[in-house]
Amino acid sequence: MKWILDIRKPFSLPTLGLGVFLGLCLWTLFVGLSVWLQPAMAQQLPSAAKPAEVKQPPSVRKTDTGKQLPVDVTIPRSTGDDSEVKYERLKALIEYSEKRWDNLERLLAALVTVGTIFGFALGLSAYSNLKDTQEYARRIQADADKAVTKIRKDAEETLAEIRAEFPAIGRMNRAVEQILIELQRRVLREWDENSYAKLTEAEKQEAMLLEMTFSGLSFFEYHKVPAYRRTVAEINRGFGRFYAVRYTSDPPNNVAALERAVLYLVRAFQDTQVDVCSTASKDLGVLYALQSHFEQHQPLKRLLRKQAEEQFRFTLSRDNFEPGSLFGLSWLVWRDGRRSEAISLLSTLITKNEWRENERKRYLRKAFFNRSCYTALEGETKDGDDQIRAFSSSLSDLLEAKRLAVEEGSWDDWLSGLNRELKTGGDLKILSEKFPAEFHTLQKLSPKPG
Repeated sequence: MKWILDIRKPFSLPTLGLGVFLGLCLWTLFVGLSVWLQPAMAQQLPSAAKPAEVKQPPSVRKTDTGKQLPVDVTIPRSTGDDSEVKYERLKALIEYSEKRWDNLERLLAALVTVGTIFGFALGLSAYSNLKDTQEYARRIQADADKAVTKIRKDAEETLAEIRAEFPAIGRMNRAVEQILIELQRRVLREWDENSYAKLTEAEKQEAMLLEMTFSGLSFFEYHKVPAYRRTVAEINRGFGRFYAVRYTSDPPNNVAALERAVLYLVRAFQDTQVDVCSTASKDLGVLYALQSHFEQHQPLKRLLRKQAEEQFRFTLSRDNFEPGSLFGLSWLVWRDGRRSEAISLLSTLITKNEWRENERKRYLRKAFFNRSCYTALEGETKDGDDQIRAFSSSLSDLLEAKRLAVEEGSWDDWLSGLNRELKTGGDLKILSEKFPAEFHTLQKLSPKPG
């Protein structure tokens, strides 16, 4: 125990209790030794006394016939040497037993007393240690409070000095936050070929100027700040899509735009936000697929298609009905020769029930049109009833695609795509030759509903 060795407090209450306890222990040891050493003394009992008579104890003073005698009646004893010796030894043994019993009683009382005092001393020691611990904890808490107060005071003084020397830094964080919000508002839009084509050259240059502003903020590593992480990820995705449509608008002259689009989308893909990550993955898949379409080197073309498929499948692992990934993946697997899988992916897309804003208009009509083309090409490899069923299914999808085009007001786009596939080498060329009347009707149908 701590207070046993604490020589700085020689007269403290626990120390005094320890002294009393040790004294009682020594006394108990002395009594115990006296009890257990007395058997050795019993070996030296006297053997000379030869009294002629002895008084019998009242409890056993009876005659041979069983009659009781008066207390003061003496019983004559034999004067033989052997009887007298036995009598003396018996008398000494009785006296020794009485003394031993008294000593045992004292020893028992001493043990009980020592045990009680030990329990009291133990409780007193525990209480004293608890008080010391509490006092020590209070001192530590007080020291910690003083240290925290000093740190805060020093920090406030340092910040005041910095603001005094550089007044603009006081509102820099707020200014950067406003820039991020403005960038998100202006960059986070669904860039596509139509929206990009409507931009003036000045607006395109302004978008690239915003990119320079955003790049300048990378010094502050705002992507690591939880409050701005999502904003930064969405800005990265916005710039990625901007440069993607810039590339598709004129691929030969905007090759660098493709690389920059991939760079921004990879940054967005690495973000921990699930929805931003999934959308960026889909966009990356589109870029890799588009790049593979223009790539002439076959090993690199296969690598790009593999990367595109991985990105599409990653997005579909998060959302089984993500329309862009289903549409893009069907295009890839068809060109890889997996025709049944391509048709199955488009069928999954067509059965989608819930659509986000503008998704249905962007993908559903194209899904019907592409499935019509794939089914027509698949029908060319069949004979008899199987071919008739495939061609009928293809015509049915064309009618539904045209209905959606009329409904959406995109008749010109529909007619342009249809005529492109009717040319020599087109997906619908053979189908149109087998069903000329149906295709004539499809091309001449009024775009006005009703």
